[in-house]
This record gives sequence, C-alpha cells and structure tokens, in this order.
Amino acid sequence: MYAKVVLQLPLPPLLYKIPNNNTADLSIGSAVYVPLRGKSQLGFITEIIPNITNKPEYNVKNISHAADGIPPLPVVLLNFFSWISDYYHYPLGEIISSTLPKKLENPSALAYELLCNFEAITEVEKKKLCSRGGRKWELLEFCKKTGPIHLSNSLSAQDKTTLKKLVALGYLKEIRIEKDLDFFGNKKASTNASYALTEEQAQALSVIRKSIEKKSFETFLLEGVTGSGKTEVYLGAAQACIANGRSVVIMVPEIALTPQLFDRVNKRLGNEIAIIHSGLTEKERSHQWHLVRRGKVKIVLGARSTIFSPIDNIGLLIVDEEHDGAFKQEDRLRYNARDLAIVRAMQSNATVLLGSATPSLESYYNVRSGKYKHLELKNRVTGSALPEVTVVDLKKEKPNGSFSSRLLEEIQNTLNQNKQVMLFLNRRGYSPYVLCASCGDVPQCPNCSVSLTYYQKSRSLLCHYCDFSVPMVSSCQKCNEKNILPGGIGTENVEEQVKSLFPTARVLRIDRESTQKRNSLENALLKIANKDVDIIVGTQMIAKGHDFPDIHLVAILNADSTINIPDFRSAERSFQLFTQMAGRAGRSIFNGTVILQTYNPEHSSILHSAKHNFKAFAEEELSLRKNFHYPPFCRIVRIVVNSMNNASAKMAIDAIANDLNLYKDMQTQPLEILGPAPSVIAKIQNKYRWNLLIKSPQATTLQRIIKNRLPDWKKRLPKSCVVQVDVDPLSLL
Repeated sequence: MYAKVVLQLPLPPLLYKIPNNNTADLSIGSAVYVPLRGKSQLGFITEIIPNITNKPEYNVKNISHAADGIPPLPVVLLNFFSWISDYYHYPLGEIISSTLPKKLENPSALAYELLCNFEAITEVEKKKLCSRGGRKWELLEFCKKTGPIHLSNSLSAQDKTTLKKLVALGYLKEIRIEKDLDFFGNKKASTNASYALTEEQAQALSVIRKSIEKKSFETFLLEGVTGSGKTEVYLGAAQACIANGRSVVIMVPEIALTPQLFDRVNKRLGNEIAIIHSGLTEKERSHQWHLVRRGKVKIVLGARSTIFSPIDNIGLLIVDEEHDGAFKQEDRLRYNARDLAIVRAMQSNATVLLGSATPSLESYYNVRSGKYKHLELKNRVTGSALPEVTVVDLKKEKPNGSFSSRLLEEIQNTLNQNKQVMLFLNRRGYSPYVLCASCGDVPQCPNCSVSLTYYQKSRSLLCHYCDFSVPMVSSCQKCNEKNILPGGIGTENVEEQVKSLFPTARVLRIDRESTQKRNSLENALLKIANKDVDIIVGTQMIAKGHDFPDIHLVAILNADSTINIPDFRSAERSFQLFTQMAGRAGRSIFNGTVILQTYNPEHSSILHSAKHNFKAFAEEELSLRKNFHYPPFCRIVRIVVNSMNNASAKMAIDAIANDLNLYKDMQTQPLEILGPAPSVIAKIQNKYRWNLLIKSPQATTLQRIIKNRLPDWKKRLPKSCVVQVDVDPLSLL
C-alpha cells in the first residue's frame, strides 16, 4: 500500500510506501515522518493508494513512522488547502507550513498507568515491593484506585523516581494525556438577556436564519450604513447557527478590531471561542489551534488567517468590512480571505454573510448579477442622521498648517461641548520626505526606489518598505548646504500642531509607530472609550469598525493623498475610506460633523461620499471599469519578476511577455496583456521589479495559462530571477 505525502516544503506530494505494520494506523490527514535527502521530514498524507500499476523509476521509500502527538489534519481542511494551491499557484506544502502553528504536538502531560493485572500480583511480589523501601506498593494501590498518576509538581522527587522504577519492573507504563486548555474568555453567555432589534435588523436576520436552517450554500451581502447595527445581526446569525449544531467563523480586517468584537461575542454566546491572528505569540497560536482542532470551540474569530483554522462543521462564515484590502495578503501566498470564505462555505454547505457600509464593487456587482443576495440596513440604530459632511476647498482657503479656519472653529466647538475629535491623515511620521531648499535633493532609500520618511521624535529618516534607517541629515549630501526642510505632513507633525493650537486638550496619536508594543493599540482604544483623550490623530487604523459614541467631529485632513494613487482602484478605496471615517462621527443620539479638506472637491469619491451615496458612486465607477475592461468585468493576474539585477529582471519579464503573446494567438477566449513595465515602486529591498497584467473575462482562461506556463517560466529563467503570481490583485503598486 502506498501514500502521497505533502511535506512542508515547496514540493508536490511525494509517493511513499506504507509499511505493512502501519496500514491500519494511517489515513488521509495523518502526520508522518518520511526520509528525504538523508533527513527525516514531517509530512501529511493526502492520498492512500492501495496499489500502483505503473511504478515510478525511482526507488519508493517507506514511511518512517507516524508522528505521535501530532493530530491528523481534517480531510476537509486538506481539500481546502488543495483548492488554494491550485487557484493561487502556490505549493501545497508551503501553504500547510505557513498556515499551521510551529508547535503542532498536542499539548499533553506525562502520566503513569497500570500495565499489569493488579489482582494478579502475588503476596510474594507484594512483600518484595513493600520491603524494598519507598512507596512502590502505595503508588500501585493509588493508581489502581484513582487511575493514571499525572507527573506533576505535587509529586515528590522520590515518588517520581519510584514511578520510573515501577515502569522498569513492568508494573506501570508511561502514557501521554491531553492537557486541558483554557479559553481566552471567562464569561458565561447572557442567555436570558433580550436584545431589541430594529425592523430592518429583524428582517435581515430572519432571511439569514432560514438560510442557516437549510444547510445549503448561500452568500448574502449585508449593506448597512455606519452605525446601523450590523454586528447585532452577526450575533443573532451566529446564535442561530450554534443552535442548529454548527460552528461559526467570524473575520475582521484588522487585529485591532478583535478585542471589541470578542467582548460582545463572549458576553452573548459564552466563552467557547478561539481567537486566531498573527498578533498572538507562537504559544498562544498553538494553544488556540489545538482548542479548535479538538472540537472544543463553537466560534473562531480573528483576522484573515482565521480562514485556515481547523474548525469542523462550519455553518456560517461572517466577513465584517468585506471591502477592506487587509483581507488580501500581499506577499508569499497572495490569497484573499474574503474570497476564500466563500470557497470554504461552498465546500461546507454553509452560509456566508459579507458586511459593509461600503461594499467592494465586486460584491456589489455580484448582487446586481444575482450571484449574491442583498440585505440592507438604511438607518442608524440610534435614529440619528448620518453626519453632515462639509467639503473644504483648499484652493480657496490657505490653511493654518494642516487646518482650515472652518476646521479650527469646529474643533474648538467640539471641545467646548466635552466631545471628542478624530483627525485622519494616512501618512506616518513627521513628513513623507525632506528636501534641500538649495538644490532640491530628496534623500532616497538606498534599497528601495522611495524617499525616506522623517521621524522627528527619533530624529531619523526611515524607509517604510525595508526599514532602512539613518539619523536625520544636517546638511545636503549633494551640495553640502544646511537648508534641509520637511516636505509634506505626517501624523507626528499633525500631533505637534494640535498640541500647539489646543494646549489644554489631551491628544493621542494612533499609527504603526505608536502601537508597536504589545497591547498598546488596545490600551489606546480603551483610553478613547473611557474619554481619557480629547483629540485623536491617526492613520487608517482608526477608520475601521470602531464604535466610540463621544466622537462628534471627524476631519480628513488631506483627501488628495489617497485619490491620486496610480491604481484603478484608488477612487473606490478613497470613497470607502472617506465614508468609513465619516461613520466614526455621531454614533450616539447626537448628530456628528465631518470636515473633508481637499484640493480636488469635484472628484467623484469626494462628491458621493459627502452625500453618503454609495449606489451613485458604484454605478459611476462600474461604468468606467466596464469601458476600460477592469474588474469586475474581467479577471486579472499580475506577474512580477524580482531580481537584484535590473537588466536580468527586464529580460525575464520580456521573455514571459513574448511567451504569453505567442500563447495568446492560440486562445479562443479574449486575452489582453498589459506591459511589461517597471512596477510603480521599481525597487524594493534591493530587488528590481518588473510586471505585466493578463486580463480575460474568464478566470478559467487565466488559470489554464498560468498552470501550463508557470513551470516552464521558472525552469527557463535565470536563477537570480523570482517569478511571483498574484491572482486577483488588489494593488498594482
């Protein structure tokens, strides 16, 4: 009998022979050790083959032994991983390696169990056991009476030695017993509490419950304005799913959103919840993974990696803020967790609930074409109106630093009312670059084709792509003049301005630099909730899903920094960001105010977000996408070649383009090739980047091309060149 075994390496599953004494113990998903290139490697069985008619030319080796202590992977999870490998053209072994915790052994403790028949011990033996000193007989009696003796700190050193002697004498045997694992939550469900739903919430929940009860695959888009109570619908749907005996997966785009949502789920549905995201320590991650694998939890909650959890019997998958680009991983395995949620639901006959105030255009189009079912929450649960948005044209008003006179007035009015202010700027640091006022030189990263960002607190220049850092220059590297000036503004700069303009206000900055320490972001959000701060300055970390009832004023300081990004999705992202930011204001019974500062007030994303009109924006943007043949009217694969040598990278991408152009002539389906060209950021971490786009109305056409041609590209191109495939890219930078 044979088995195909996938190793945690960039290799396809390999064929091994199952030793005759192991045939009953091994099955699909079993963890085993196998020999490879003189080493013992851990792998998982993906297929059992009773016999092979065409034996390979090489000598098929035996599986060494089962990996004791490592639980088997569920077959449904292996099938899911196989689908991912095929669709994203990524080795199955590396998917398993990157999605499983490093510590796979089942947490267990050593114990001692009777090996002999206690009643059969003769008086002579008993006398010997008692006469040799120690507590041999007492320990045997205790083991007979209470069961296995756990090796714990409560045992004396002498008892531990005695237990080992009893093993050597054949009276006891060593066994491993699963350790109990604690949950993060420690509260019981509020089963007797009643939760009043609005009529819109009740109608949406009724439809979702019926889908859950049918136990068949369906996808719903829950479009609800900010503050409309989408989370309450999620909780009701999860409750219904658990009542039907099935489990729930809940995904949010940012780790920062998990504590707030976990607290609500924990209070409502009890503590049988696992949390999975990249912010956990390896020990915590392993702990949570094993909780799920043992079937101890009903709900798995977390960021995008939650989709890989080994939870069984899924009945509902919830993707909150489904539009958010954070669900897409941009390196190595370039998957989109939102899309994978739909695939996993399809494989599990489960219901998918995608929620957003600003749905992605792909999801909106899928509703329009009948692929998804549409549910709407048009009103806020508090009854308050959506905040009034005032667009300030910076061409007509010279701002005071980063602030127009209207914004300064609104900040002061808000502080006078003892309400909170949130200021948004999607640029970290003090300034995005510094320049020499004498010759115009801008210090660049030596490893990446980007300017260095100035951080005033550390007096340093930092690259956001490779973390290269140097002390702030005092003179120009080209002309030696000491006329160095900051260019543009970042969150550090805004924080400084706010403290100068409003010296009595308590100011909090939230960005990647201010939240590097463990739990620092959670602590910052707690300060906002407790009203320990008056003015919050932050990047898009503050734009997503947070519910703070005392935020009255929200200001977007520079809308142009997002709308001018050279990407066909920049207008969509800008509209979503502006709308989400505006949604942080006025979430209590009091109406909020939003100030949006821009040099381009006629831009579609600004005009429509100011009116809270998603449908008008979506229809206008879809019309443009259709004219220029972009998603959702086509599918895209992006090919990127990286190399330390620019000429090699260009030569490689040219060879791929030539190959694709030859292949294009043989296709019956339309195929469009854009490029090759240098990437927008042409060099990152000393690697030059060239790319091209392949577009087709049919995803199957693109899949067939990549599957057929990628192995040949990798074989023929120089070893110095790395080919990366990004299926359904979200960013073209």
